[in-house]
Amino acid sequence: MNRNARSIGEDDLQAYVDDQLDPDRRREVDAYLVSNPETRKRILSLRADVMALREGANEQLASPIPMRLRMTEVRRVRNARRMSHLRQAAAGIILLIAGIVLGSMVDLRPGTTVARAPMADAMAAYRAFAKDSHNAVEIEAARSAMLVNRISGHLGQDIVIPNLSQIGLSFLGGRLLASDEGPGGMFIYAEPNGEWIAVYVKTLADGRQIQFGSQRDGDVVAYYWLDGRLGYAVTGRIGSAALPAAAEAVRATYR
Repeated sequence: MNRNARSIGEDDLQAYVDDQLDPDRRREVDAYLVSNPETRKRILSLRADVMALREGANEQLASPIPMRLRMTEVRRVRNARRMSHLRQAAAGIILLIAGIVLGSMVDLRPGTTVARAPMADAMAAYRAFAKDSHNAVEIEAARSAMLVNRISGHLGQDIVIPNLSQIGLSFLGGRLLASDEGPGGMFIYAEPNGEWIAVYVKTLADGRQIQFGSQRDGDVVAYYWLDGRLGYAVTGRIGSAALPAAAEAVRATYR
């Protein structure tokens, strides 16, 4: 064995495993390993492990990038979340303004006291979102559990989604809203003829109580009641055969 072979150490062996030796030194290490079977066995095992790791890494590099990690998809999800927040804020502003306008139009003659119609904002919400599926349904029916959690947390009260299928209504989904008194939310249902019925719930600024009432604005009518903590309204088009039954079913749900 030559002098260089006798001076071969662990650094040389590790460089051999990593293919980092120049040709001359590699031949010397080859000769050393031939004369040292135990060391040769250990080094060959290490080289096999390194080769396996390299092959696995190369396969991963050759694989297509998962869709969820692509920059286009990351940007799409981020932009969708941003637009959802913007739509929610815009919806709250529209509802607040429309509710104030509707309430102030009850009587504007000089010398009269302006009285705000109960749950006028429910009718404003219905008018703002009726037939606008892009904005009305923020969370679709398929994600009902998420919708319940979001609205319950928004209102600070446990809220369930009324089941109105027994009167022929299909649940489409709902959204969070901001009313003139505090947080609100709306559930949207479709009648067989395609018309919408909306169930509106909002927090009350004070402990008002109203057993049951109704109000009309043009071709829209709302049945409403207040229980001191929350205000409820079931709103739809005048002439809807399902609307009165829906109002009774919703009252029974929230008793």
